[in-house]
Amino acid sequence: MEFLALQVVNFLLSIAIGVFIGLLFDVYRGLWKRLSPPRITRPLWDITWWVMVTGFVFVVLLWCNWGEVRFYLFLGQIIGLVFYLKKMSRTFLRFFLKFLFWTENFLKTCFRIGLIPFKILKRIIFLPFACVSILLFHIMGFLKKFLILLKRLTWALPKKMVKRWRKFFWKK
Repeated sequence: MEFLALQVVNFLLSIAIGVFIGLLFDVYRGLWKRLSPPRITRPLWDITWWVMVTGFVFVVLLWCNWGEVRFYLFLGQIIGLVFYLKKMSRTFLRFFLKFLFWTENFLKTCFRIGLIPFKILKRIIFLPFACVSILLFHIMGFLKKFLILLKRLTWALPKKMVKRWRKFFWKK
């Protein structure tokens, strides 16, 4: 009788494993929908999911059933997976997507709040530079207008006088 009870417990455990596999599959689907990675990385995601599920099933079977694999264990996993996909998948996926949405918004808000001191510090540090650059911009604009005016005035002067000034100011 003890042997039969152990097999029933193992069968129920394999049903729970099937439900958990379905749960992991919905986590995978939710992450895929929310993150929307490039389609070329899909095989990498699939392989990662299968390795995780296989490792999980292997560890649980090794821990509970000493690694013995029987047909009824596969049957229990299939029953658990089908039960999960038919009865619980839609609800869990909806809540999981909402959880991902709220988590993403929470992290974005925390990030924005964390950036506030840096933005204030940036304004404090760069304000003097901005004032100086604006002042230099206006001075350069004034100098440009002054030089244009000076150039126009020199056109009106005789050529000999301009050549003398050039020799005086721009010696080679």
